[in-house]
Amino acid sequence: MRETQDTPRPPSQATPDEHDADGASAVHPGLVRPRHARHLAAGHAGSTTAPRPAERFRGGHPTPEVLAYACDDAPQFHRTTITIPEPGPHDINFDVKYAGICHSDIHTAREEWGPAKFPLTPGHEIAGVVSRVGDAVTRFKVGDKVGVGCMVNACGECEMCRAGQEQFCTGTPGGYAQGFTVSEEFACRIPDEIPFETAAPLLCAGITTYSPLRRFGAGPGKRVAVVGMGGLGDMAVQLSATMGAETAVISHGRSKEDDAHRFGATEFYATSEEGTLESLRGSFDVIVCTVSADDLDYGGLIGTLKPLGTFVDVGLPESPTTLHLASLVIGSKSLAGSQIGGIAETQEMLDFCAEHGVHPQVELISGEEITAAYDAVVGSKVRYRYVIDTSTFSAVSAGRPVSPRSTTAPAAPTGWPTPSSCVVARTHSSAAEGCVMSTGTTQASNSCSVTKPSSRADSRRDRPLWWAFFAILEALS
Repeated sequence: MRETQDTPRPPSQATPDEHDADGASAVHPGLVRPRHARHLAAGHAGSTTAPRPAERFRGGHPTPEVLAYACDDAPQFHRTTITIPEPGPHDINFDVKYAGICHSDIHTAREEWGPAKFPLTPGHEIAGVVSRVGDAVTRFKVGDKVGVGCMVNACGECEMCRAGQEQFCTGTPGGYAQGFTVSEEFACRIPDEIPFETAAPLLCAGITTYSPLRRFGAGPGKRVAVVGMGGLGDMAVQLSATMGAETAVISHGRSKEDDAHRFGATEFYATSEEGTLESLRGSFDVIVCTVSADDLDYGGLIGTLKPLGTFVDVGLPESPTTLHLASLVIGSKSLAGSQIGGIAETQEMLDFCAEHGVHPQVELISGEEITAAYDAVVGSKVRYRYVIDTSTFSAVSAGRPVSPRSTTAPAAPTGWPTPSSCVVARTHSSAAEGCVMSTGTTQASNSCSVTKPSSRADSRRDRPLWWAFFAILEALS
């Protein structure tokens, strides 16, 4: 039975979980050298459009500025304005309605993966409505709902691109804003059956968990364990159960046990209880690990696999991990990692979620709440994904509070062991400069003045964001 949470918690008042990490620090396609495929990283400074091949970009010129939120190196978020290019022949421009917060955004903004360039406008989970199309666009029209995830470009010619795996391309500002321009080839259609405010996280958390579940055969007759139930884990549980697999959650404590069952899990285990992993030895065909904790007992978790089973990791711990290879050799087990998926698989995931009523549980926040939300994500206080409502960037009706909104999740489909999801609505409170946020517009407003964040030192501003991901690549090589 699906539920709607009536009293959502603001980031500063959420109840913390004992240990579970959001896990959304999963490997993102930013972990490539700058000369390779251009992906939409956790964010980039001063622009919301990644470079495209020159023949598509020539002739583009800035459109009017749109409202956005950028952070300095504190990081503290400030309202600002950015410009986005006019669509080229093969490009679409869309009004961003919702932008999800991923743990990777936080790692980047806090320079935990290396130096970043400030001011920084993050965001790679973006959902919006097409407002303009290039002359040669055939896939979308004005008014279509679209989503953009981690990728905004690839060469289209290398072996990986030809195989539909453009996320591994070897040939070539984020979404916290009210507008975005991208090639039509890197936009996905969002089906109407998916509640629009829940769609953005699917472009990252959804495909990050859908891809390995499909690849390693989650389905009827298989037992799947999901380690951690944060921003990735809640999607992994729902998708695994909907695919027909018998799904278990392995968490540190039991604070999320009720949610796990509501999402479709049939079993729940707490590693804080003595002997848990030992009692599960030889239990699972597939384990999807969404946790990025450095102190995870990988050997013990791999021990819970059946012979020929697979442990697939989508989390990215900050420190190197030590593993005794005997845990893989005994039982002929496999250790794998998974990045995201190509555009075709991402569209497949969206269509699957629409057909089976799967979507994340989210909490809507305003632009002024982003900084506090980052702390809440790190503290595992969000249930289970924060989504920024970009209409709050425009300030109107000063002095009049905004009424809270409530959204009820769709009914569970017939004939599937589909989990329950719920959407958690938030009340948008006062914003910067004493203005009250509006929920009725996505256009930049003149009601309040907008200023750019203060400049950082030149040495910081000149360091490219890609350096951060390059540093991680070097550390892992």
